[in-house]
Amino acid sequence: MLNDAEQRARQLQIACHRPVVSMLAGEYRSVFKGVGLEFDQIREYAPGDDVRFIDWKVTARTGHAYIKQYIEDRQLTLWLLVDASASFAIGEDQSAKAAAAAEICALLGFSAVANHDRVGMALFTDRLEVVERPQRGSGPMLRLLESLLSFTPPPRRTDVGAVLEEFHAHSRKHEIVFLISDFQSPPYDLPLRRARLRQSLHAICVEHRHERVLPRVGLLRLQDGETGGTCLVDTDSPSVQKNFAAAVAARTAGRNAAFAAADVDLLEVTTGDDCAGALSEFLEMLRWKGGARNASA
Repeated sequence: MLNDAEQRARQLQIACHRPVVSMLAGEYRSVFKGVGLEFDQIREYAPGDDVRFIDWKVTARTGHAYIKQYIEDRQLTLWLLVDASASFAIGEDQSAKAAAAAEICALLGFSAVANHDRVGMALFTDRLEVVERPQRGSGPMLRLLESLLSFTPPPRRTDVGAVLEEFHAHSRKHEIVFLISDFQSPPYDLPLRRARLRQSLHAICVEHRHERVLPRVGLLRLQDGETGGTCLVDTDSPSVQKNFAAAVAARTAGRNAAFAAADVDLLEVTTGDDCAGALSEFLEMLRWKGGARNASA
């Protein structure tokens, strides 16, 4: 008989099958094909070649289209670096953020599996808690989801910067890393920049809807999931609503500035969003940006 984590992992696999087959696996491949390629030669462009690999400098100099040809490492490695701290339990539906993160992991992981890539996972708080080495296939991917779904968050804060520095020892250059967190963390600007130089790094921020908009429900006792501290607030108070909105705006602006400075693309997801649709749009944006960068090189 399957335990609860195994059942939920299999349910996720079934739920993610259709979007992976219909769109995400192809979009994943279109974005990450070329990560870790080894340069071979410059040759004249032929119909059907990927326009992302046109060498625009040689093309401009010769007046004919030339393309950079690479030898492809067809087995890529995807890492899912997932926040498993207590701040992922928030609201009346305390598993909502964790459930959204698990769905995102399943969508990305099974897209990689469909492309015969290896998938690894690391769960973190203020340090790495669990590291599962990359493997290929649906079976290992299911076990990664089981590990994520069965993990019990310890009462520790999130520290994205410290984790990125620690993760360096477990990964290799040019691997694909999706950093999934609510980013309620001390500053992590410098470690983020260092990681971006080493990896194909992308970030997904998962927030509960009540972290974006405070519901008006009268007196409400709030608890910090990572410290245990509580406070009583009047959610109908205009000043409370104003201060909450200002804090959200400041937090969002600071986070966006850190990722923009590090040149790391960020997807923001709120609980209740269509994760598959949001990921599809994000991958499309990454594909477009990749083409634009190649065109300007």
